[in-house]
Amino acid sequence: MLRITGGEWRGRKLKTPAGLATRPTPSMVREALFNILGPLIEEYVFFDLFAGSGIVGFEALSRGASRAVFVEQSREALACLRENFQLLGCGTRAVCVPQAMPGALNADAFRCEEPALFFLDPPYKQGWGIQTLEALGGLPAVRQPGHVCVVQAEKEALLEDHVAEVWGLRRRYTYGATALWVYDTRIA
Repeated sequence: MLRITGGEWRGRKLKTPAGLATRPTPSMVREALFNILGPLIEEYVFFDLFAGSGIVGFEALSRGASRAVFVEQSREALACLRENFQLLGCGTRAVCVPQAMPGALNADAFRCEEPALFFLDPPYKQGWGIQTLEALGGLPAVRQPGHVCVVQAEKEALLEDHVAEVWGLRRRYTYGATALWVYDTRIA
């Protein structure tokens, strides 16, 4: 079980999938992420890609995001996500897209006009983070300024060499063996 670290649902426990197939974002990294984002979280629709249990997306909702979109393909993780939706009473503030990335980008949930914050925590060392960043850069809505993308990856990853032309690296933060890469859309 994981606990939400801040906001309206602080301290609430969430269900997590059994086994090692899902790697939940540690509380230290989640707290750092939301310290980096600060009050901006309230201005964005939060996309939790490769959501697993959804802990990061639920943290975003707890801390004031207007809506959260959770993308996950694993049946076990989807079952946990749905249980967590009910535990927290998310209602219409949370949407689940039961597909794999980057193919899920064709879902209606990605056609939003509001500023979006994309959080990617893909399986390490499989290239899905880079593929997803590039695919996100191709979305018409994302080609407008004002979007943010954060990628959680292993510390030694070199994502900035593979980023689509849409994204500009704001800063890289390191926490133990994990790094958070924070990107903004480039203003044309």
